[in-house]
Amino acid sequence: QFLYFIGALAMAAELVWSGNYAVTAPVVVDGALLVASTSSGQLLRLGDDQQLSVLLDTNGQPAAIAADPQSKDVFIADASRQSIVKSEGGVADADAAPQLAQFLEQFEGQPFRGPAGIAFDEAGELYFSDAGAFGDTGLHNPRGTVYRTVQGRQQVVAMCPPSLAHPAGVACSSNGCVFVCELGTNRVLRFAQRPAGVFHGSVFAQLSGGFGPMAVAVQPQTQDVYVAKYDFTGCSAQGSIVVFDAEGEPKGTIPLPGCEITGLCFDGATLYATERSNIYRVDTGKVA
Repeated sequence: QFLYFIGALAMAAELVWSGNYAVTAPVVVDGALLVASTSSGQLLRLGDDQQLSVLLDTNGQPAAIAADPQSKDVFIADASRQSIVKSEGGVADADAAPQLAQFLEQFEGQPFRGPAGIAFDEAGELYFSDAGAFGDTGLHNPRGTVYRTVQGRQQVVAMCPPSLAHPAGVACSSNGCVFVCELGTNRVLRFAQRPAGVFHGSVFAQLSGGFGPMAVAVQPQTQDVYVAKYDFTGCSAQGSIVVFDAEGEPKGTIPLPGCEITGLCFDGATLYATERSNIYRVDTGKVA
């Protein structure tokens, strides 16, 4: 177990799965933890025996996964298909055979570069970043952007011009804010709604060290923002998840033994993180 400190609290990060292939994009659906294999594109389910089983083959490259809060259908940001695809029904059931369907693939007649992060708000609207292949929209070509759906996911609108340096992970808070990792500039952006339906973007947190933030998740009880700092193996001795309060003040870090942290998600107060071929779990509401 790996210990970290936030204020006076000590909490433990527990390794729950380790294998011989990399996983990413964790999401919890009806109590079941799902991840994606970065090499095969398969959607996997963590069973009670702490083993991963195949739910379906996406025939793509899942970069992030989110679940509809009402229907529990799973939506996948697929980088290689350059689209958002939808898995209909049964993903939390080990005996299910869910089917994939194309959901979104263009904006105003132009194909997406390659969605990289995805999240739902409490009303069921979808938010996703569009970054393209790794390095496609970096500092040399800051053309990434963030989109959202409106009118019950019947329409797509841009939340900012195509001006971001590889936008990655996306998360929504219960007060209507949307957080976006901008990997190429090593910062986290916040889009706040004032009034409803009108978003204003600003820098929520400027990080230092490492390559940049890859994933973000909001603790549903405290509204603290958890940010996964990504770096290349060999460039950093260990990885870290930085914790901010809702106002953007840093509270502490969670160190992990590996630095290629690609995904975060919450199940209540339980945080899951993917790092290369490992899945970690942290109880953020429990003292070790």
